[in-house]
Amino acid sequence: MNTNDQNHKDSPVGRAGVSDINEIHPIELGRQLKKPTGEIGLVVAGNMNIANEQIYDFVLSQINIGDNFKILEIGCGNGKFISKFFSSNSNIHLTVIDYSDVMCSETKALNKEFINENKLVVQCEDAIDMSLSDEFFDMVVTINNETYFTLFWTRNFVSRYHSGG
Repeated sequence: MNTNDQNHKDSPVGRAGVSDINEIHPIELGRQLKKPTGEIGLVVAGNMNIANEQIYDFVLSQINIGDNFKILEIGCGNGKFISKFFSSNSNIHLTVIDYSDVMCSETKALNKEFINENKLVVQCEDAIDMSLSDEFFDMVVTINNETYFTLFWTRNFVSRYHSGG
């Protein structure tokens, strides 16, 4: 069993329907990359994990996450890499946003410990219109969401980021 299967042992990947990203029609794959849904979304998320893990490792190796930092991650996918933030510094508060219901459910299932310790908040909504209007963050992270993040930046980022952060 590979790592992806272990992290999704409670999800329907491989039990029914599509289990290989190569079986997904390119148009459907494009839809799923934008906003994963259903069993196909879980398969796509597993493949995004493979593609994104080295990027997460690199980004987290290049930044200093200080004690008590409030961090916002936009587009957390299935939440597989949330533990990497806490491995960098366990004394942080992380808020993650994704607008896919399937990804939010997976994120909550994979990260119950951090949620129960009040270290993690999972918001299932579009970051462009996020409801965190009174929140400020020391750091904002997004991986492979460049086009989407440009829109977020122009609407929200400057007003929610601590100066000097």
